[in-house]
Amino acid sequence: MSEDGGSRIASLAVDHPDPALGYELLAEAVGADNGTFLAGTLDSLAKVAQVGSVREGEMNYALSMVCGLRPKDQIEATLGVQMAAIHMATMNAAMCMGQAKTWELKDRKNGH
Repeated sequence: MSEDGGSRIASLAVDHPDPALGYELLAEAVGADNGTFLAGTLDSLAKVAQVGSVREGEMNYALSMVCGLRPKDQIEATLGVQMAAIHMATMNAAMCMGQAKTWELKDRKNGH
């Protein structure tokens, strides 16, 4: 994470001894056939994993969901990103409801 004129900039990098090969393997794992799609996919997943700043563990979790689908093409990868986004948003909402402090919110949580 770096500062640029007051805004925070995150940078993502593969952790591989040969970065070029690492990006090729990552592109293959997410069904990307070009760098533009891979960059967009990683950017989308970073937004999913962001709570103030991008959290590495959340990013890796979201990426593992997409890779676990073994997408054959970019459409399947995009659907995987959407699935990861919905899953993580649902879990965050459930956590917020579980931490509700008012009876009104707790009743809503229990369907009353």
